[in-house]
Formats: sequence, C-alpha cells, structure tokens
Amino acid sequence: MKKNIVFLLIDCFDYNKIGSNQFRESPSPFLDELKTRSYWCEKMYSSAPYTEAALISTICGYDTLDHGGHLKRYKDCPETLYEMMQRAGYFVYAQMWTHFYPSSALRGLDEYHLRPYNIKQLWSYRFCYYSGLYKNNKLYDQDYENLEDILRDNFNHIKSYYEMLVNHDERVDIILNNMKLPDIGEEINKLEIEIRSFNENPKLYIQSIFDQGESHKLFSLYDKECLDYKIPDEFKYRIYSKYHSLGEKIYKLNNSLNRKNCQFSWRQFHKYWELSSFKQGNITRSEIGQYLRNLIHVAKYKELKNKFGINYPLQKDCISVRSMMNIFLEWEKKRKNKDKPFFAYIHSDDIHGQSEIFDICSVDEKEIDSQVNEIKDYLKKLPNNYQGNLGYDLGILNVDRQIKWFFQQLESNKMLDNTIVIITADHGCGQTYNPIRGLVQNFHDECYHIPFMIYDKSKEGIIDSDLHLSKDIMATLADLVDVEQPKSCTGVSILSGLKRSFLLQEYMGPGCPDIYRRPIWMCAFDKEWKVFIKVRLNQSSFKYDLYELYHISEDPLELKNLSHNKKAVYSTQYLINELNKRWNDLRTEYPEVNEYE
Repeated sequence: MKKNIVFLLIDCFDYNKIGSNQFRESPSPFLDELKTRSYWCEKMYSSAPYTEAALISTICGYDTLDHGGHLKRYKDCPETLYEMMQRAGYFVYAQMWTHFYPSSALRGLDEYHLRPYNIKQLWSYRFCYYSGLYKNNKLYDQDYENLEDILRDNFNHIKSYYEMLVNHDERVDIILNNMKLPDIGEEINKLEIEIRSFNENPKLYIQSIFDQGESHKLFSLYDKECLDYKIPDEFKYRIYSKYHSLGEKIYKLNNSLNRKNCQFSWRQFHKYWELSSFKQGNITRSEIGQYLRNLIHVAKYKELKNKFGINYPLQKDCISVRSMMNIFLEWEKKRKNKDKPFFAYIHSDDIHGQSEIFDICSVDEKEIDSQVNEIKDYLKKLPNNYQGNLGYDLGILNVDRQIKWFFQQLESNKMLDNTIVIITADHGCGQTYNPIRGLVQNFHDECYHIPFMIYDKSKEGIIDSDLHLSKDIMATLADLVDVEQPKSCTGVSILSGLKRSFLLQEYMGPGCPDIYRRPIWMCAFDKEWKVFIKVRLNQSSFKYDLYELYHISEDPLELKNLSHNKKAVYSTQYLINELNKRWNDLRTEYPEVNEYE
C-alpha cells in the first residue's frame, strides 16, 4: 500500500526566518535539523503574497489568474489537488475554512472538519468593491451573474453549516467544542428569509446589499469567527498571574532593541519623497505614510503586551496547530478506511496576523510552563543588534515546537514508517520588519519565499537549490504517488530534475480580484534580476508601468530600486518579454475583457 501523506501548511511562513542570522538566534531548531533529513527546497516561492490568491497555485497547480483567477477560487479548476489524490487512491481528509466559493473548497474531500464561517467576508472581499461600481453605473450583466453565483453558493453552504451545528455533526466539532453559540434555529429562520428574498429577484437583492452595505440584514446573521475557547476562567487567571509580566518584558525588549537598531533616517524619508515626484515612480506619498507606520509599529508592537493577557485565548480566531494536530491524531486512530492510504491536509494560522507564542488552547499548565521556559531561553540569546518583529519570531518558535511534538507523536504511534510529511506555506510574511518596507503586499522576497520539505523516514536528505514555484507542489505530489497530473496543472515536479530558469508571479493587488478592470501586479525574476510591473488586460497592447527592479544577485535584500536606471532596464528586457507572453496568454483566456472599462 502507498504511504500516507500529511500535508502541513503553515499560513504566512517566511522562509527567511528559518535558521539563525546576524540579527537573531534561530527560532526553528527542530526544522533546522529536520531539513537535513528531508528533501528541502531552498528556493520555493509562492505565486502571491496572501492566502486567497496564493492557495490557487498550491491547490490547483496552475498560475493564480488561470481558470477564472481568484475571483472564482477553485470553482473552475478542472481538478483540484484533493481530487487528484482521490484519483490516486487516497482517502482525503482536511481541516479548513470555506469562503467565497465554499462548494469548490470542499471538492475532493472524503472527510473534513470546518472552521468558523464568516459571512461578512463577502462584503469586505467582494461586495464592497462592486458597490462602488454600482453607484457609478459601471456594473455589467456579467458582474451581476458572478455575484449571484457567489451568493447562491454561500447561501447553500451557510444553511448546511447551520444544520451541522444543530445536529452536532462531527464535521463542526471544532466550533461546537470551542464556541458559545446563539440559538441556531433562530439563525436558520433569519437565513431562510434572506434566501427567499434573494430567490425572488437576485439582482434586486444584490442591489439592496450595495445600497445598505454592512447594515444589510444578511450581515446580521451569526458569523462569529473568533473562537471563545472554553478554557476555565480560573485556569486563564493562573496563566495570566504567572506570566503577564513576561508579556511586558517582551514588549520592552522588542521596543528597546528596534528603537536602537532601526532608527529613523531622514535620508531614507527624503529618498521616498523624491521618488514620489516621478509620474511612473515606484513610490507615492501615501506609501511614505505606510513606511512611517511600519517603523512605528516595529518599535511599538503593543500586541506583545497581551500575549499573556487575562483573555489570552481570544487573541486568535482559530484553534492552535497543536489542537489541530490532536484532532487529526484522534481521527486517524478511529478512521474506518484503514485499507486505503490517507492524504491529510492541515492548515495552521498560528503565525498569521497576531502570532501565538504558546499553545493558547492548552489546559496543561506544565506544558505551558515548558513552552514559556523555551521563550525565556530564546530571549536570553537575542543579540544586541536584533531588529525585526519579535512577536513573529516567537510565533515561529512556537510552531517549530509544535511540529517537533507532532513528529514525536507520529513516531510513538508508529506512523512515521509509513507516512510522508510535507511542510510548506501558502505565502511568506511582509510584516517581519527586517528590513522595514513601505508596502507590505508587494513582490519582495520575504512575501513569497516559502519553506518546502518532504520528509520520508526511509529517504536520505537532499538540498535542492533550483528555482521552484508553488504550482510545482501539485505536480510533485503526482510524481510522488505515481499518478498522472491533471492536464490543467502547469507545474513541474521538483523530483523530475527539470529546472526553471525564471519564475513568474501575479495577482490583482490588495482588494477584490476583478481581473476585468483592475491592473494586474506581475513579477518575473531569476537568480540575477527581479522586475515588478502593473499592466491591464483591457487594452490593445502591452503597455505597462515598471514599478520596481532589483539586481538581486548584488542586492539580495532588494533595497535599491533600479526602475529608473536605463542600463538596468535594458538588462532585464528578457524578463519583460516573458511577462509580455503571459499577458498575451491571459488576453486569450479572457477575450471578453475589452467589454469592460
């Protein structure tokens, strides 16, 4: 029988934070050692800098804007990673959240555990953007059809979600075990009213959302995403009493070191100001403000004070990766399909947003004490020249600790002999503050460079230094389990020996991914150069704005933008040509784009 596969995805994991450097001790001692026994990719890159866009590449095996782009999520994907693994004979299990096109997120899953569903994301990620077009009479019939399709899919899902809660379905036990729920029967009644109103006249209903915004009754439905964590108050108070002063210490340490080592430079500010005067410059005056906000945040990271606050379990809107691992281990013990290998997808959010620095779901005081002692030991080793986001580094220290614990459980349960473990990320993290940037969601290395390892106890460790893109992960899995990869998958297996000479990345920028109107943010790079442009599809020729250009072999931190250096621009024309080819391919895939303004 084929080996089982655990696919552990750590959301927002910057490759550059693995291992030690001149600014800090390594926050990942276990991964540092594990990678020597794994197939380890040193140059794996995601396709986009945030989850919604980045996961397209990982789960579908093609570029972010193929097959409807991330407006449609996986809806038009011919075959997802999960479906491919089913075809390969695997029982597919996942722990996940579902938004935008929930039905497509669940395709190919034999069993799953849902995380909380937040219907307000439909407003912030989709309807808010289209409401502006509606008020300016710039919505087309196709826009209404897209929104109707999205809304119908979400109505079907949230109704099913509520019914699972009422029936205490084990697929929602994460929510049932950790949240204080309202009267779900009443919520179902409110939902039915909205569904009837929608079905009577979908277009009119959508317009009512545009008119009323977040005050619309749709967004009054229960959608709490932050887990309450049913941890006894007495236990929370004990942890707070023991360690709240440590949170203050971490805050002061982060503040003092960063204020000393990341001092504000008027020369840097003046450079940003000068660049803003160019018509096609790479910096605007609003980005100067963003740069200053980042500078202030890294030295005044107030959230660090609350890591051991009296309500510390509420700092995250998801259960910890340790809890997710426990749920998986319990599932594996009692699963019925022992005659089939399993593919288990676990998506951790521990370092996404505000990082967890210890297991905030635990009620084992000795275990928390042990974790806190590791934090204290790490803080003692911080060098005097430390700079960066200490909360993020401690979050990685925690994730590394939990991965070590997970491997210990797999070993003690005698699973490692017949289980392959894959560890990766959907994207990196622009808020690591080393170096400090203006924009966060951009094409800098820290936003895209992700870890990728394949651990197989029976295999020797291999270090792979070739360029790889996250769409190669699906092709690699197909190779690993000896199944033909989908024709729609344009990735290349890292095990094949085929090498990429350059990488392309693309997404629609922050906000709603409207491929028909918004400019595409595109990047091409190799081991020598990196170029970043913005270009629209709804124009007759490839007219682009060159925003950033870096000589990365000489400037690996990407600090010196050469987009106004004629010699550098000339040297990177071959990468611009590759972006032009991709633009032409997208024009062919979306021929109706010219109908949009």
